[in-house]
Amino acid sequence: MRRANEADNVQHGQIACLTCETSEARSYSVRLLMPTDQTRKESWRLVCESRDMSNGGKHWQRSIGAGYAQHLLHQLDEARIPAIPPFMSGCDGATYELSFTQGLNAVTYRWWPDAPKSYEPLVRFGNELLQLGRFQERLTVMEEIQQT
Repeated sequence: MRRANEADNVQHGQIACLTCETSEARSYSVRLLMPTDQTRKESWRLVCESRDMSNGGKHWQRSIGAGYAQHLLHQLDEARIPAIPPFMSGCDGATYELSFTQGLNAVTYRWWPDAPKSYEPLVRFGNELLQLGRFQERLTVMEEIQQT
């Protein structure tokens, strides 16, 4: 399989990556790549991967419009996500990680198995990546516990 930047003469850089690892030895990831030359109106790319210990792995790519990709990222510009997440522990299920990189700056969010309520903007963004990548899986948000 050709790498994303070999598909044409346009270089792409990763701006977002969603990964999931399950306790059943299955994993998948979706990476959002933007053209490194922003003066051109090239399409952005999604690079998708799904791995299963019994069936090996699959890789595929999709192009998405620059305007739509920028719209998705812009929705996170005003999001209020706490720097310190709530405590969570567990021993099986899926672990999710969503990371963003802009030049030398980077941030990573990790949760298990349902995202904290305060991560809702990240869950919406991640679900959009999953849908664009044609994955069946979706991220969920933890239900708030009602105290009586």
